[in-house]
Amino acid sequence: MIPFLRAFVWLRWRLLLGSLRGSARRDALERLSRILAAIVPALLLLGMVTAGLGLGAAALGGGWAVGSRAVDPLPVLIAVRGILFVVLVVVLLGALTGPAQGALTGSTRLRTLPVSDGMLHRVEALTALLDPWLLYVVPALLLLPVGLLVGGNGGAAVVALLAGLALLAVMVCLASAAAQAGRWFLRNRRRAEAFTLLFVLGLSALSLLPALIGDRVERELRRAEGAGRRARISRSLPRGTPALPSELYGRALRQGLRHGPAGAWFPIGALLLEAGLLYAVSAGAHRRTLATVEVGAPRGAAASAAAAARRLPFLSPMASAVALTQLRTALRTVRGRLVVLTPAPLVLVFGVLSRKLPHELPGGGAWTDGPLLLGAGAVFALYALQSFTMNQFAADRSGLTLQFLLPLPHGALVVGKAAGCGLVYAASLALALLCALGIAPGGSLLDWTAVLVGALSTYTLLAPCAALLSAWLPVASDLGKTGSGGNPHGLAMAAGTVLVLLAAAPPAAIVLVVHRVLDRPLLGLALMAGWAALSLALAIPLLRLAARAIGPRRENLALVAGSR
Repeated sequence: MIPFLRAFVWLRWRLLLGSLRGSARRDALERLSRILAAIVPALLLLGMVTAGLGLGAAALGGGWAVGSRAVDPLPVLIAVRGILFVVLVVVLLGALTGPAQGALTGSTRLRTLPVSDGMLHRVEALTALLDPWLLYVVPALLLLPVGLLVGGNGGAAVVALLAGLALLAVMVCLASAAAQAGRWFLRNRRRAEAFTLLFVLGLSALSLLPALIGDRVERELRRAEGAGRRARISRSLPRGTPALPSELYGRALRQGLRHGPAGAWFPIGALLLEAGLLYAVSAGAHRRTLATVEVGAPRGAAASAAAAARRLPFLSPMASAVALTQLRTALRTVRGRLVVLTPAPLVLVFGVLSRKLPHELPGGGAWTDGPLLLGAGAVFALYALQSFTMNQFAADRSGLTLQFLLPLPHGALVVGKAAGCGLVYAASLALALLCALGIAPGGSLLDWTAVLVGALSTYTLLAPCAALLSAWLPVASDLGKTGSGGNPHGLAMAAGTVLVLLAAAPPAAIVLVVHRVLDRPLLGLALMAGWAALSLALAIPLLRLAARAIGPRRENLALVAGSR
């Protein structure tokens, strides 16, 4: 197994180098863009490793303090359980979303090698050790026993080491099982798109759960403090929580501190049993994946002549055609549907939490104000829209090549892309408006109108900047996938994050000062209309600049869009 694992690592390394160098036909800016795109994830990984070493140092100190009986072990155990639970959830979500954003044919291609399917599965399972979140938690799992040993509690150190290795095995097998099951389930493209859409929307709904559980725990602590007794936090948690790997690890540590290794055999054995069951699930899903033929989504029918002949107001026929094509692309892809649908659940979450737990959110109960809630949803929609705006030329794949073959001026292409993404943003904003009205229906109509005008003016100012970044930093992406598979360039996303804040600052200041302080709705709408006119005046010459930037990079954009 070791030679094949070494060959597998070498293959991944050569693929990484090939992706950085690219083809000789790439220009210097594109080669620099590829290198910078690899540097950003490397810096994030370095940050995770550094944070993991810091967590390991904290685990070492905490183990020494508990082992020497300098502190009460209960707060340490609660912190360990909470951190490990978060890591488990993140590892599971990363494994589930990985198949939706990466290629599903990697295992099939590797089957051409003289390697058994079982060996291939074991190597793929071991690659879960490279998960950044596992790298984050491994130092703590290994240094906590060292701290307990230095503190003078050798029995608890042995238990912590065995429980840590068992928990690490559970995490690896959990990630492998989720990834393999996801690959088998998502081999049908249409089923994959529906699952991804429901999965992301379900996460938005489940984001309320931690706050509600935290509220129950806080009530339990207050009742216990009032009664003068120790709180039993576990009673306020849902049933089945004791079977979680993080809870079993915490139980093993508690039993090891109280009774030594003899009292911790059950939770450690339960962890090993869970690891074995998850590995069996992973192996079975891997066999099913290799035996299942991947099914793509059926191609949609071509647009009708009547739809192609439609013309949007204030746009030329060519720009209108580009805009409507961009809109149809968004509505037919997973990323586009998520862009339209996800801001609305966020508005609902903020509205519900601001009513039930106002002290848990920045700004407190201010989010019960309808116009402010809509403004927050508008800003989030701009961030969600970056998968289109910050990579609007390369995300079309072969569609961009077809557009370049047409007698289509660059100005019409840029304006059409901006208008199409604006239509997508308008649809997302409309759903956010409905949710905000359902949560906080009060307020002046002028205030609601001012927020909508401010949101559209912010997008107007961002559109030419996004077009320039898309022309300078294109990257091949697939809008049918979530996660990194459909993301734009890392630097483009970072620049877009800053630009959204800068462009949204003036409308936000108008809303906060005029709406919250002065309470002058008509004045607020007048100021917002003036800002919208200024934004449009600034955007027009910037759009012309973006159109001129496409010409020198036309061939390179076509190569990136075609993934060559």
